[in-house]
Amino acid sequence: MNPSEFDEFRKILSETAEYYGKEMTAASINIWWRGLQKVDLLSLQNAFNEHIQSSRFMPSISDVLENLKSQDGRPNAEEAWAICAPSLNNEGMTIVWTDEMASAFGVALGLQNDRIAARMAFKESYENYVKNARRSGKAVRWAASLGHDVAGREGPLMKALQAGLLTDNHVAGLLPYRSQPSLEIKKLTNKVAISKEWLMKLRETGAPK
Repeated sequence: MNPSEFDEFRKILSETAEYYGKEMTAASINIWWRGLQKVDLLSLQNAFNEHIQSSRFMPSISDVLENLKSQDGRPNAEEAWAICAPSLNNEGMTIVWTDEMASAFGVALGLQNDRIAARMAFKESYENYVKNARRSGKAVRWAASLGHDVAGREGPLMKALQAGLLTDNHVAGLLPYRSQPSLEIKKLTNKVAISKEWLMKLRETGAPK
């Protein structure tokens, strides 16, 4: 937040406090401002709204920050396992996962003959990796793990592209060559080709005035 947003911040904080039967002094508002100033206003408002729906108690600054961390785009442990589990005994499968999911999957892979133990090990490891990543301020990063089944790559990659997890250029470079590619691949490769052509012209002529 920037200084011009202080009044709106104070309004949101005071309304939240009033909902919980609390009164904010000027001094306490300043403490909250210093503790949350690095957060954008919309994310902060969403965090307060979510807290109100789940707790009967006024949040602390640390509660709000933890809430914001949980909104960083990383799946929870059950969601992450649901993404990774199908490939546990299937090396041909392509999946798109985060760095933390990939690391935790390496732990589960050693227990692939005991699916229950693999799931428990994955979830425990994943939660620790996510906790450390959030503590260090590391942004979420999605990447593709390509399976041996080349023909099966298109579905997961295009789905990840549509979800905004991977970029056009990255997906276009990973998709298999087909003598008769699907319409989706044609559109994607055409889009990438046009972007590359535009960049080449821009480098030759300089930035547009």
